[in-house]
Amino acid sequence: EVAILEIFEDQPSTYLMKLYQRDTFFQHRSSSKTNLDYSSIAGYDFLILNGLKNISSGLNKVLNQFLDAGGSISVIPGLTGNASFTNNNGVEFYSFADGLSQNSDVIRLDTRHPLMDRIFESIPQNIDLPKVKKSYRLKSDHVFYKPLLSMSNQQAFLAEIQLAKGRIYV
Repeated sequence: EVAILEIFEDQPSTYLMKLYQRDTFFQHRSSSKTNLDYSSIAGYDFLILNGLKNISSGLNKVLNQFLDAGGSISVIPGLTGNASFTNNNGVEFYSFADGLSQNSDVIRLDTRHPLMDRIFESIPQNIDLPKVKKSYRLKSDHVFYKPLLSMSNQQAFLAEIQLAKGRIYV
């Protein structure tokens, strides 16, 4: 069983609820960032930061502790005011460039990455990958990230930032 906590800005994602509700392997919960019980975060395996516009210093500290303990975090950007967070030395893990890119296609999938393990029984030669209507360019000046899904505009659609024990998926 994997315990997942979605931390949202305005409202929880109905898509995430639908994704996880039918599979008893995943225990999905949602919490507004304003009503978040920081002490409960250590009890989760995976955090989803959904559309956060900013991250308080207290939440930033808890996220770093979660990553240091080997946790994984996924970041889903919102349409405005996307938040990033920093490591214990104040270095930003990532940020999103201003402005949205329009219309691109996902064209590459890193099938050898452990995240993709057991997702596909086999990969068709003409696999139908997502079309992207809007996206932000990912910036990571001080931390290396590895694209797991890449778009035709040469930007990452999904990238992994690997830390000593934890991982961030942006």
